[in-house]
Amino acid sequence: MRFASALIEFGDLRVGDRVFELGCGTGILGMCLQGMAGVEVFACDPTLSSVKLAATRVHCSCGTLESIRLDSGARFRLVYCKDVLPLISNRSEFFKAVLRLLSAGGKFISYVPDKGDFAEKPLYKFIKGSLGRSKSKYGTPATLENIMRSAGFQDVSMRRIPLGPVSLNGRYIEKHEDGYFSNTDAASFACGRAAAVTKWYERTASFSDIGIVLSYEWERTLVVGVAP
Repeated sequence: MRFASALIEFGDLRVGDRVFELGCGTGILGMCLQGMAGVEVFACDPTLSSVKLAATRVHCSCGTLESIRLDSGARFRLVYCKDVLPLISNRSEFFKAVLRLLSAGGKFISYVPDKGDFAEKPLYKFIKGSLGRSKSKYGTPATLENIMRSAGFQDVSMRRIPLGPVSLNGRYIEKHEDGYFSNTDAASFACGRAAAVTKWYERTASFSDIGIVLSYEWERTLVVGVAP
């Protein structure tokens, strides 16, 4: 909900605006954005099972950024994504494609971690090699800004935003029970992830048994790019 609020505020959204979500998953964020801002949300996701559910909430199709076809040259006020950037191998071409979706003055918004955020991710401490892999996949906010400007964005700004507390409890474990981070390689870290999740679960369970709640404040660097 805090990210949705940031999209409304920094995307300058108004009732009736058309927006596009890349990698929408089951469409929960887009559905919230429609209800909060009165916008019309279009989306895509490469996973068919997710698209089937998302299509009941937003205008959704199965595919990637490259598969998007605009009707009659219609463009969007906002294009946004959450955890898509680590999966993009050629970010320069990615951002050029994003610009083709945006109307003049339209915005692209996402969020990325900085070096301090990596230090707060508990499971990295248990999975050998995953921290370096994750950092290489994300890069730095400054590097991302340079790529976006080179791709043609008129202006790029960064700001820190709070996304709320994360409780390191059973639900956190369930979310990571497959040991998968989208910004690392599933095969090469599979054994390490499984062991790390098991170890972390044992630790959180022992703390919760005596009434201690482990948590940290989740923050990220919001990236806002403006189309010429």
